Amino acid sequence: MTTILYIITALALAHIIADYYRVWQASYLLKPATTMSIIFLAQYLTWPAFDMFTALVIFALVFSLLGDIFLMLRSDRFLAGLISFFIAHVLYISAFLYAAPLTIHLGLLIGLMLVGSGYLYVVLPKAGQLQIPVVAYGLVLQLMVLSAGSFAMAEGHSSSQYLCLIGALYFIFSDSVLGFSRFVKAWPISHSIVLGSYYLAQTLLVFGLLSPR
Repeated sequence: MTTILYIITALALAHIIADYYRVWQASYLLKPATTMSIIFLAQYLTWPAFDMFTALVIFALVFSLLGDIFLMLRSDRFLAGLISFFIAHVLYISAFLYAAPLTIHLGLLIGLMLVGSGYLYVVLPKAGQLQIPVVAYGLVLQLMVLSAGSFAMAEGHSSSQYLCLIGALYFIFSDSVLGFSRFVKAWPISHSIVLGSYYLAQTLLVFGLLSPR
C-alpha cells in the first residue's frame, strides 16, 4: 500500500507542477492518471471483495475522473464537470448512508450553513447563467459533508472513519477555491491549491470508507 501512496503523491505533485507552468500535454496525462491511481488504491483496499458499498465508492471515483477530464479541457466544459461531480457526490452520499443511517450533527450543520451562505453571497452574483447549477451543486456537496460526519461519528465507529469527514471538508474547501477563482478572482496559486486539496480529499475518503475496520 505504501508504494501506491508514493505513486499517488508523485503523480499529484507532478500534475500540480505541470499545471502551474502550463505544460498542458503533461497535465492531460497526469490529471486522469492521478485519479486512476486513487481508484487503484480503492480496489487494492477491497480486493477480492466487491459488494454494493464498494461499488458506490468506485463509481463515485469514476464520475470524479470524468469530471476531472471535463474540467481540464481548454474548451469550457465546466457545466459537464459540475454534473459529473454532482453524481459523484450523490454516490458518496449513498455509500455513507448504506453504511450508517444519517444523523445530523447540529454544530456541523450550522457551520456549513453559515459558511455556505456567506460563500454564495459572494460568488452567486458572479455565476451568471450557472447560478442554479452552482446552488444545486453546493447543496449536494454540503449534504455529502453532513453524511460523512454522520458516518464518522456513527455508533461503533473506528478512527479511520474520521478520515471521511476530513476528506469531505478538504473537498468542500477545494471546490470553494475553484468556484471563487472562476467566478470572482483568481490568483497565481489558486489552481495549485484546488488540485492539492482535491487529491488529498479523494485519498482520505477512500481510506476512511474502505480501510478495514
